[in-house]
Amino acid sequence: MRDPELTETVRAPLTATIVSDRAEFEQLEGAWDALLADSHQPTFFLRWRWNWLWWRDLAPAGSQLHIVRCTDAAGRVVGIAPLYRRTRRLLGVPYTYELVMIGTGIELKTGEYLDVLVRRGAEPAVAEAMAACLRTQDRWDRLSLLRVPDDSTVVPLLMQALNGRATAVACDSAPYIDTSVTWPDYKRSLGRSMRRNSEYYARRLFANFTCEFRLARSKDELEGGLDDLVRLHQLRWRSAAEAGTFSEPDAEAFLRAAMRQSHLEGRLRLWTLTLNGTVEAALVGFLDNGILHYFQKGFNPVYAKDDLGTAMLSLCIRASFDDDAIRAFDFMGGGAAYKELWARKQRLTVLHEVSRATFRARCHLAIQSTAHLAAVAYRSVTPNALRQLRRQWLRRRRIERSTKFTLPTIWLAGTMLADQAVDVMMLLDLVS
Repeated sequence: MRDPELTETVRAPLTATIVSDRAEFEQLEGAWDALLADSHQPTFFLRWRWNWLWWRDLAPAGSQLHIVRCTDAAGRVVGIAPLYRRTRRLLGVPYTYELVMIGTGIELKTGEYLDVLVRRGAEPAVAEAMAACLRTQDRWDRLSLLRVPDDSTVVPLLMQALNGRATAVACDSAPYIDTSVTWPDYKRSLGRSMRRNSEYYARRLFANFTCEFRLARSKDELEGGLDDLVRLHQLRWRSAAEAGTFSEPDAEAFLRAAMRQSHLEGRLRLWTLTLNGTVEAALVGFLDNGILHYFQKGFNPVYAKDDLGTAMLSLCIRASFDDDAIRAFDFMGGGAAYKELWARKQRLTVLHEVSRATFRARCHLAIQSTAHLAAVAYRSVTPNALRQLRRQWLRRRRIERSTKFTLPTIWLAGTMLADQAVDVMMLLDLVS
C-alpha cells in the first residue's frame, strides 16, 4: 500500500528553483541528507558534506553553482540536482556553457554513482519540474552528467523532459564483492590462482616480517594513518614518475577534511600495515549503507617484490568480511584489470548528455569532431616511441611543476601541440 503522504507529494504542484549562492547551499544540509535517505540512490558520494567540501576546495575557477532544488506545496524538498555551470574555452575564448555534476569537471576523480536526488515515487514529477526550470535558464548550452548509475530512476526522465539532443553512453564499470556471504564461499567463487593468491601474499609477508595490520579507531590513530596514507601514496606514484593525488594542496585538504568528518560519523575505514615497526601500506574506504567504497591506497614501492600492494588489499577485503557494517566491497570504476580478478559482480555507470539548439552548442559539437579527427591523425603519423617520450615529459613536468626537463626538437613541440586535441577530448569529455 502506498504511503498517503508520498502520494500527496507526487500529485502536489512542484516548484523548482536555482541555488547559486554558497550560503544557501550550506543551508540545504539537513534537507539534502534527509532526501538522500529517502531516495533510490543513498550513495556516500551524494551526501551533502562531500559535495560541500568538494565545492569549497576543488571547484574550478570561474564556475558557478547551479543546484536545482525542487519543493512541494508544503515547502518540503523533494528533489535536488547537484549541478554547477562551467565555461568551455578554446585558446582562452569561451565557446559554450555547460552544466555538470558537482564532483566532476576536474582531472582528479572524486566520486562514483552520481545522480539527481529525488524522493521515492516522485521521479516523473520532479524531472518535469526541473526540466521546466532549466528551460527558463539562458546561460547553459549542454547538460553533461557523468558516472550516473545505469539504474538511475530520474536522470533518463530529466533528459527526455529537456527535449534536446540527448545521448547516453556507458562510461565505466565498477566491480564489487558481496561480503554478506562467508569468506570460504567467496573464495570458492574465485579462479584457482586467485583462491591461492587471496591469502598467499599476506601470509608470506607475515612470515618474512614482523607485521601489524590495524584499523584506525581513535583520533590519534586517524591522524597518523592519514599522514601515512599521503606519504605512501605519493611515494608509490613518484616512483612511477606520476604526480599522485596528493600533489595538489587543495586535493589533500579536501580529502583530509572528508576523511575526518567521515570518521566522526562512522563512515570511514582506514587500515594500515606495519612492517618491522614502520607503516609501509595504508588503504582507505568510505562506508555508507553497507557499501565500502575503496577510495585510495598507498604502499612503499621498496616492497613491490613482496607484493605488498596485493597483500594489503587482501587483508582489507578479508577484514570487510568480518565487519558486520559492510555488505559489499566496492572497487569503484577506473578499468584496472586487477579489480576484476577479485570481483565477479559489477555496476555500470553512464554518461548522459543533452544539447540545446544554440549556436554555442553547435560550436562544441564542431570542436569535438575536429578534436577527434586530430587525435586520429596524430596517432596515425606519430611513432609510439615518440608518444611515450612525450608522456614521460609531461609526467616529469607535473611532478616538478617546471619546464626544466625539455627536449629541444621541433618534432616534439609539434606532437605536443597536436596531442592537445587528445588531452582536451579525454580530459573534458570523459573525465569531466
